[in-house]
Amino acid sequence: MKKLRHIVKRRDPETGEVYFEAVRLPNKEYFPGGLPTPKPSKGRRARKKRRLQELYGPAPEQPAPLERLSKPERIAMRAEVIAAAGGRCEHCGSTERLTADHIVPLARGGSNHRSNFQCLCEPCNQAKGTDIWAARHQPQPAPFL
Repeated sequence: MKKLRHIVKRRDPETGEVYFEAVRLPNKEYFPGGLPTPKPSKGRRARKKRRLQELYGPAPEQPAPLERLSKPERIAMRAEVIAAAGGRCEHCGSTERLTADHIVPLARGGSNHRSNFQCLCEPCNQAKGTDIWAARHQPQPAPFL
């Protein structure tokens, strides 16, 4: 088994002569001030990261990942959303090709809670994309002639 070695720069206190010595790690007796710490990286990304941390502090913690619904839960949620909407698209009133759509999309911080679902037909769902539509279907007034 190889022994870990580290080269240490030393200065003789009497003569002031500089010499290098190979030492084993992590034996602390060779390092009176503690084990040497690695120097910070001098790369562009590392400098930018350090500068941003100095300006804004450490990066915020990432939010916990959302729990996905299992297939039976998705099927039950879809049926519940469609039944609550009366079997109609909540945007255009269509009764064909209905889907359970997230009001606030998961990509924008929405949740899988029942209150975040609405019943939309596939064309309305495609048109919505990742926008936030919370408008409920209301009959359009007849135009003035």
